[in-house]
Amino acid sequence: KAVIATGGRAALPPIPGLETAPFLTNANLFNLDSLPPRLAVLGAGAVALEMAHAFSAFGSAVTVLARSGRLLPTEHPKAGEAVAAALREAGVTVRYNATVERVAHTSPEADGFP
Repeated sequence: KAVIATGGRAALPPIPGLETAPFLTNANLFNLDSLPPRLAVLGAGAVALEMAHAFSAFGSAVTVLARSGRLLPTEHPKAGEAVAAALREAGVTVRYNATVERVAHTSPEADGFP
């Protein structure tokens, strides 16, 4: 089996605290040794939504934080609506028009996840 996923690197948003908090990207997300009990996904593009759906299927509680009012904002609106319905059915929470003001990593021992 093989996965070919061509594309660029994840763009890191300028969010205060992100540079000192442990975070994952599509490049290292599947290298985890254990399943995170919960996962926040910043972004509403295809790769972000793929990761959200996968980790929801694995058993994580997933919340997608979308800056815009819809998913897949660069695609046809019907595509975003279809993906939103599938994510809802999978148990993924989506927060639209979200603004992340800062990131803080406050209790690394609380959930056993770095």
